[in-house]
Amino acid sequence: MFTWRACSEALPTLSNLQKRKVVEDGHCPVCKTNIETLGHVLWGCCATRDIWGQGCKKIQKMLVHSMNFLGIWDQLVKNLQQDELEEAAMVARHIWTRRNEFVHGKEFRHPNSVLRRAREDLQLFRRTKQTQLTNSESHTVSINTWKKPLDGNYKLNWEEAIDDARGKISVGAILRTTRDWLLGLSELGNC
Repeated sequence: MFTWRACSEALPTLSNLQKRKVVEDGHCPVCKTNIETLGHVLWGCCATRDIWGQGCKKIQKMLVHSMNFLGIWDQLVKNLQQDELEEAAMVARHIWTRRNEFVHGKEFRHPNSVLRRAREDLQLFRRTKQTQLTNSESHTVSINTWKKPLDGNYKLNWEEAIDDARGKISVGAILRTTRDWLLGLSELGNC
């Protein structure tokens, strides 16, 4: 969800807030030199480059300049493997979190702290994903679909519902033939 919002320029950077006349100054609160676009805050700011510089070697070597994060993400997708891309997404989310903490008066976290927390969250995400896959494999779900009756036979399907609190019961039934003709429909209420 975060990556989609970042690529859609849907996060409240100071540049976006300035366009909406929420704030007067759209400059980056960290470096104070560039306009705070998502491309800047998540990739181009000198404080952000310190974090990317300690991560994946492929990212360290990438030269991407874009004001919007979609252009940066496009290059990451083209150059990284799936596991590296997952880490990049988690690092970007933690860079945004660090930026928000700073803007709202908290301490500006060290790049090592940001990278460590991103990797911890990524490991937790992967363990959770693996647990869910394991659990879904051990639970087989059977899906019943309606089938026509054999030639010369009828098929009766029925369902009931009971509402003890209101003293109501409902039973519905439908009778069909092989040719899918509806022979009867019934519903009862109140007990």
